[in-house]
Amino acid sequence: MTINPNHICFTTSSTISEISKPLFDSSNLNFFSYGRVFNKNNCFVFHNSNTLLENWFKLEAPAPSCWSEGVYLWDDILTDDMKRLRHELNLDNGICIVNHLENYTDIYAFNSPLNAGSSMSLYLNEMSSLNKFCLYFKDQASKLIEQAMADPIVMPYAMVNYANGSKQNDQFNEKMESLKIKNYFFNDKYNGIKLTKREVECLSLYLKGETSHEIAKQLSLNKKTIDTFLTLIKKKFDCRTRSELFEIVWNLGILKSNGWISV
Repeated sequence: MTINPNHICFTTSSTISEISKPLFDSSNLNFFSYGRVFNKNNCFVFHNSNTLLENWFKLEAPAPSCWSEGVYLWDDILTDDMKRLRHELNLDNGICIVNHLENYTDIYAFNSPLNAGSSMSLYLNEMSSLNKFCLYFKDQASKLIEQAMADPIVMPYAMVNYANGSKQNDQFNEKMESLKIKNYFFNDKYNGIKLTKREVECLSLYLKGETSHEIAKQLSLNKKTIDTFLTLIKKKFDCRTRSELFEIVWNLGILKSNGWISV
């Protein structure tokens, strides 16, 4: 498929590079992209490399939204043609972060030059910082995102229904999902604090800006129970406000870019 070269996804590459400057200046990364897939096969993608984006659509390579939520190495999801192009563009050691939300899927991609082996250490050890950059990018590019949502690219269904995608990790995920966790324990200066699964769910929604009434509705509980959960959580972390809780959870490095807590 071919895309109009005047589409916003192609005309904003320099802006994307500018927004990504803090990321590039502080690491050996040289590539970032943010994409969204919604309404089954509508999408937009912001890149700092138009050549890679153009060929992705030209070759009708599978969209990463095919895969289950998680972090993927580029080598695991790229077609052979895309792998060859990646090397021609001096891109290697790439990862994709796939976040499936209620009405759309967010996809973030990071990459570094060939032979930049330290990138893997960055991915392993600084994922919370990468997640923070994802949140920063969505804030800085909010107006561009609104414009792109109003003029999406329509992908062939083959790109978003790749047969080997979403089932790739199903067996592993099903096994891990079957493990029963009664309490979540924290580290660092909050060592010894524990939250129940319900408290973690409640805290995640609270930090996303939901009210007690909205949380109660989503978790099928009554508002009084939610208020009790929030009071106990604040007491455990010795804080009073939502912003104080957010700062604590953020500093613990367990807040994912989609707003949910990972412990």
